[in-house]
Amino acid sequence: MSMRPEFGFVSLDDGEGQSEKPKTLVVLVLLIGAAGVMSFLCSYALSNVLIQADLLTAWKGGVDPRPKWLLMSFAVFLGGFGTLGAVARQMSQSQLKRIDAMAD
Repeated sequence: MSMRPEFGFVSLDDGEGQSEKPKTLVVLVLLIGAAGVMSFLCSYALSNVLIQADLLTAWKGGVDPRPKWLLMSFAVFLGGFGTLGAVARQMSQSQLKRIDAMAD
């Protein structure tokens, strides 16, 4: 049994080389997960590092602003990812229309 990968050519004319479109639900879950991870890193991890480096003072009185920062940054990241996705989709559609116009 050989451990070397076998390479072959796939003809695009046969339709075998075309992949499926990604499922919308999977993409949305990944975007929500990425926004959650980024917001956690920005609100909790970054604030802890800034406090340890004496660039940010620790809060007093038991009022922790990090959950508020977490929710706000989650909304900002999710909105930003959605906006980037909409812009990319619009640009892709306009490019496809230009390609179709050249074919005609």
